[in-house]
Amino acid sequence: MRLNLKILKKYLPENFHCKLFGEQANTLNCPRPILCEADSTLKAEASYLLSVSVLPYLTPIPNCFLICIGNPIPSQWKEMETPILQIPVSMDFSMVFNTICQIYDHFDSWENSLRNELEKPFKFDIENILRLGVKQFENRIVVTDQSLKVIFSAECEEDSHGHPVISLNNEACNIGPEMTASVRQVCNLERQIKVPYMSSLKNGDMESYCLNLYPLGYFTGCISITDVNHRFDESDFSLADYYFNIFQISFEKYLHGFNETDSNTNNVLYKMLRHQQLTYAETASLRLNPDETWICFKLKEKLNTSCMPKEYMHATLCTFIPQVTYSAIYHQKIVGLLKLTPDDNFHDITIQFHELLERMNYTAGFSNHFTTVDQFDTSLIQADYCLNIGEQKLNMFDQNVLPFLLDECSSRMPLDSLTNDSLRRLIDYDTRKNTYYLKTLEVYLKNELSITPTAAELFIHRSSLLKRLDKLKQLLQDDLSDPNKRLYYRLWFAIRNKRNV
Repeated sequence: MRLNLKILKKYLPENFHCKLFGEQANTLNCPRPILCEADSTLKAEASYLLSVSVLPYLTPIPNCFLICIGNPIPSQWKEMETPILQIPVSMDFSMVFNTICQIYDHFDSWENSLRNELEKPFKFDIENILRLGVKQFENRIVVTDQSLKVIFSAECEEDSHGHPVISLNNEACNIGPEMTASVRQVCNLERQIKVPYMSSLKNGDMESYCLNLYPLGYFTGCISITDVNHRFDESDFSLADYYFNIFQISFEKYLHGFNETDSNTNNVLYKMLRHQQLTYAETASLRLNPDETWICFKLKEKLNTSCMPKEYMHATLCTFIPQVTYSAIYHQKIVGLLKLTPDDNFHDITIQFHELLERMNYTAGFSNHFTTVDQFDTSLIQADYCLNIGEQKLNMFDQNVLPFLLDECSSRMPLDSLTNDSLRRLIDYDTRKNTYYLKTLEVYLKNELSITPTAAELFIHRSSLLKRLDKLKQLLQDDLSDPNKRLYYRLWFAIRNKRNV
């Protein structure tokens, strides 16, 4: 692993009395040093361990790194701004070299551990990536989701014997009101520019260094390191930047991993979607406690927009909405079940759902609440219907029952087949005489046979309406005092208007 001279200065023993000269970069660009003699030729992007006495015999070149033992540094080398780490006291050359190699060995081991965790084909565990981060920085690391809820928290503590241990909490919780405003300010700024970068915010005496997470270019949360145990220094920033980049990759893998880790559990959902018989154990897994309910949901990409891949949307949904108990990608749609407990605030869940849909350019349909497995097929029909109507991001069946009823009762027949003789007479008369008796009937029924609001809506005088209603009743030849007759006419108008939209 490449380091930089700032990191070497921090990790070399204090009795080395290290000093830095020249232009120091914050990037990790310094490889392991090689030994340099008076007859050596310096190369760019290489680092060298040498005695100060050798410097007059070397030709300075840009972009190389020197670790010099002895004193003083020649003025011409200082003027060149060459990055130099000086050990001004007299030191054994081999001992210095071995000490520097041990520092590189430490960071090579850390990098290899991170890479090994990241490249695991099976049993990838993002918590191990977090533990390796805490082990290196010895400070608290927190990961929040896109709604600023903490989903991981890891820190270094001491056990009863005073030995350091790393504790990790993966239970979702809020960050607290005192930090929410500050975090939102930082996150909102980064959301606008759509480029991950490291920023900081203060909380009392502590400071957190943060990076927003943008897997595939979409904001999904934030990772931060807080200087709980010791302050950050300049050498920590480049290491934090390196670690954050590793975590960004691991977080994307963590999201995509939901399809694999939940595959056995979601076999129950796949069987239900395919109308296959569930085993007793599978049925038992769907039983609810008292006051718990299910809601079936279905998602699809919004047409004519740039959308996240279904696999990513599915994984993000499972990650950030804990009420999602089962979910699957089925026939190019995301289908799932929300389990709601008495402690859940359904309004907050729908807001969170809506924010996710808005950001990912998806739409959703929600069924009504249900409690037993045998209601799943009906609820799936409800969710599917809501998914395919309207322009709203989230459509709920309880708000669309009437359109569903109208579609169901008229889907097999044209409107003409549902039109009785009374309506035909009105339509024919209006056509021949250029009158508005059909419209008058519609408004009259909508206003529950009330004269005053009907006249106001039709923009005619009350007495004119009464005369028109007399003629209407002659043409209609039907009893509007019968509630079933009124219901038929109201449904007929609703079906006609729905088809004319």
